[in-house]
Amino acid sequence: MRTQHTSMPMGPQSSFARLKAQSGMALITAMITVLVVSIIVSGALWKSWSLAQAESAKRHADQAQWLLTAALDWSRVILKEDARASQTDNLTEPWAVPLQEVKLSNFLKANANGNDATQSNNAQDDLLASQVFLSGQITDEHSRLNFFNLLATSPAPPPIVHAFSRLYEALHLPQSELMQLMSTFAAAQKSENPPLWPARIENLTAWGLSPSSLDVLKPYATWINESTTVNLNTASPLVLFATLGDIDMSQAQRLSSLRATQPWSALADVQNALGSQYAQSVNSIYHQLSSKYFLVSGKIRIDETQIVSRSLVQRTPNQLLIVWSEHGAQADMNSFSSTTMTP
Repeated sequence: MRTQHTSMPMGPQSSFARLKAQSGMALITAMITVLVVSIIVSGALWKSWSLAQAESAKRHADQAQWLLTAALDWSRVILKEDARASQTDNLTEPWAVPLQEVKLSNFLKANANGNDATQSNNAQDDLLASQVFLSGQITDEHSRLNFFNLLATSPAPPPIVHAFSRLYEALHLPQSELMQLMSTFAAAQKSENPPLWPARIENLTAWGLSPSSLDVLKPYATWINESTTVNLNTASPLVLFATLGDIDMSQAQRLSSLRATQPWSALADVQNALGSQYAQSVNSIYHQLSSKYFLVSGKIRIDETQIVSRSLVQRTPNQLLIVWSEHGAQADMNSFSSTTMTP
């Protein structure tokens, strides 16, 4: 006898459970849809914000670069006027006064000297100038010992070797590193295919100067691709100590104090200040009271954007030349460009 099974209609509870499951699935689907849409919208908003930020940063960088170029031109005017006014260079002259960070609007007003014709009538330009901060400095590169004088010839002149040795000793740097650097350059000069010579002091790390020594040496040493003299009017006490024979540091400090009151106008003035015992340490081959190489540094700050610039400038009787120049948020020390500035 076969038993027949007949399906029974679902009761109210089963229908409610099915409807509840369907509603739950619909809710999950809706939530997933909202989540996907939110991710897409967030991504689009982030991309739009990133593009806006990048565009703003580029605009600020372009504005900063333009302003730094203008500041370099301003430095050129100062150095040219200084050359006309005096045959010597010292730290009391206008070029030697650093420009502390100041609003561009204040700087422009200070240089307008009350001339309304030079003042902007554009409110937008005035607003921009009030948000831009400018700082800068001109440094006499003749106030430092030039590594080129030490390394370009072999053997190096004894007074130059003596000066660098005293500088290394005063800065507690290893003399062995200095000797190795001289040996490396001497070997390169004898090579059939010598490597490219440095363009600036930072490049000496490729020749054996350690980065830690470089950081210590930077205020007192430089690299210029020709023999240069030390300007005794602008050299720091430590450089005076290194380059003037065997004077001690107290004598170097005394010389620095004396010239601050009355800058020297002739090397004989320095010899008189040194006294007969050390007068012979002043040598016109290695020492002068005038300069032709200057390092022009500038920084522009607009909101969170900071652009820095450095240029080595050579002053000649007729014009100023840019030997090398670098700029950027973080200046690239391994690349440089050469340009000529017309008078």
